[in-house]
Amino acid sequence: MIKKNSLGLITTLVALGTTSFFSYFTPRATAANLRKSLNTKQNISPAIVDRKLSSHLKSRSNKNLFKPNHKLKFSKNIFSFTNKTNLNLPKSSSTIQIAQAVASGEASWYGPGFNGRTTANGEVFNQNELTAAHPNLPFGTKVKVTNMNNGRSVVVRINDRGPYAGGRIIDLSAAAARILGVITSGVAPVQLEILGR
Repeated sequence: MIKKNSLGLITTLVALGTTSFFSYFTPRATAANLRKSLNTKQNISPAIVDRKLSSHLKSRSNKNLFKPNHKLKFSKNIFSFTNKTNLNLPKSSSTIQIAQAVASGEASWYGPGFNGRTTANGEVFNQNELTAAHPNLPFGTKVKVTNMNNGRSVVVRINDRGPYAGGRIIDLSAAAARILGVITSGVAPVQLEILGR
């Protein structure tokens, strides 16, 4: 249980201010300078100071109960940590890639009879480029197409709409079909991986 005069002493120390309070609990502090400060700020008998603090300071000699400005240093460490931490967030939404998705189905190819015509996105179709038609993927999307029969893969860019035959999920240019080995068979089971734009 805290005695009345002890409680009054603690209240007085806190009233002196945080910096003054911590400074008296360093190796340089003595009962004399505590008494001097207390007599200046509050009308407290030196005898009370000596009885309550002198014995405590002697038993804790050369030891710091508190480090000066420890709260300030703690705050600085927090700001230092947050300033140095790299969260690696994207600078804008335009840097976010389309999430990878996988689909399976049958692929076909087209070229002769369509070469030189205008595609759905306004380009001139070139059967010798690695492009493809897809029912709904955004124009410009890049797709990795893998022939499930032989393991061959090719990356194509979506620039047209189709195919319109039932059960088919992508229509390849002649160049892409040649790499996948689909020219002769005309169709093949494939796996599509959406890579982004």
